[in-house]
Amino acid sequence: MIALQTILVFIALYRVGEILQRPRKLISPVSIVSFGFLFVYVISYYFLPTETRSLYLSIPGYRIILLLAVLSSLAFIGGCRVARVCPRRFHASQHQNNERRVLNHSIILSLVAMTLWFWFIILSGGFLHYYESPHKHGGAWLTVSAYVYNWKYFIFPCAFVLLASFLLKRNRSLDAFFLFATIAYLVVDAYWSGARGAVLRLLVVVAVPMLYLPIKRKISKKVAVPLAIFAMGTVLVLPYIRAHTTLNASGDELHAAIAVLRSGKVLEGSASGRGNELVVAAATVISAARTNTFGYGLPWLGPLINFVPRRFWPEKHNLAIFVNYPKMIRNGVGWQLAPGAAFTGLAGTYVEFWWFAPLAWGVFGWWGGRLEERAVTAPDWINAGYLSAYLIGLIYFVTQGFGAAFTGWFYFFIAIWAVNRTTRLKTVSRPYPQGRPNPATRRRRSAGEE
Repeated sequence: MIALQTILVFIALYRVGEILQRPRKLISPVSIVSFGFLFVYVISYYFLPTETRSLYLSIPGYRIILLLAVLSSLAFIGGCRVARVCPRRFHASQHQNNERRVLNHSIILSLVAMTLWFWFIILSGGFLHYYESPHKHGGAWLTVSAYVYNWKYFIFPCAFVLLASFLLKRNRSLDAFFLFATIAYLVVDAYWSGARGAVLRLLVVVAVPMLYLPIKRKISKKVAVPLAIFAMGTVLVLPYIRAHTTLNASGDELHAAIAVLRSGKVLEGSASGRGNELVVAAATVISAARTNTFGYGLPWLGPLINFVPRRFWPEKHNLAIFVNYPKMIRNGVGWQLAPGAAFTGLAGTYVEFWWFAPLAWGVFGWWGGRLEERAVTAPDWINAGYLSAYLIGLIYFVTQGFGAAFTGWFYFFIAIWAVNRTTRLKTVSRPYPQGRPNPATRRRRSAGEE
């Protein structure tokens, strides 16, 4: 067990060395998987409360999850490498769009998304009631359709497009005002709701344009590393600060929040006991092995089924549960899964594909490597936007599961795709034949990165 943990530590340390050489790799597919696996499956293990470990953590399941983490990390990294070193089918796509329409369409989409989201908050009892309540407890999630409150996710890609245009100096003062107003609201919303996901989305929205677009002044490693540490620290401590404070926090509330931070609970995971991600992941894989319960990819159809209106298919949620995780875990380890617990994408792929799960991670790695290579070779807001959508989905895939990953990816991707399709003038795509060097490789060599 210690040997497997050590391998994950070395993979993350090797990635740190690459980041120090090229700060752009700070926000990249391999970094998210390497650091995500290290935190979820190694660091959180040593900060797991003694009571939780003795009552709920399955040691055989933890060994399986560690082995899966090592194999899947290597497969994911291998998939990214294959996408980088195979220029035979690589296409450098440079998009040309009507810049004024790009900004106008992004602002219109953002205004529509904000209007529907504010309407949802009003239906939930108003701004004070919604934001005073703990995360996910103040919204009218059961009485209002997801076709309304999911519009919030469109605000992030619109902010991304406006920020990319601002960094490339292609917008007007009114566009800049709308950009900063949008980001300011997203920051306030992330704090008041105490949502880690909102902070991570905002981190990707801000970081990717600065690291991948051809702006004059790139972020140096002296700035990138401290900012990354600060951002990840914010992701860790935000839910605990928000859980122990109200909107008008008093001194006693702030002292209570600081005491929680000093206790080290921020490294235990987003929940404790039967809701801890590490505990649930270990229980999931050992329960699947003991009960021989595997989905063969069918549960991944669930997010697609959710798009069918309930009015036309009232029983869709019953048919979408191809694997009953609470029942499987109860039969496998003997305890009831906590409501809302996340079993992580690694455990989910094991339930889907058994020991072929690393192959799925290899495919995701190839996809991410291809998107990253395009964002480097043909740096425009569209390629960077598609990469951002993938990174957001990957973050949710590592920490929660496929359903959350699909939602995180889909809304960002579809917004970038729609703005591109409605404003596109032309796309220049040049295939590079066999024997000709990959343009990204040539570009890195000229910059002295190879």
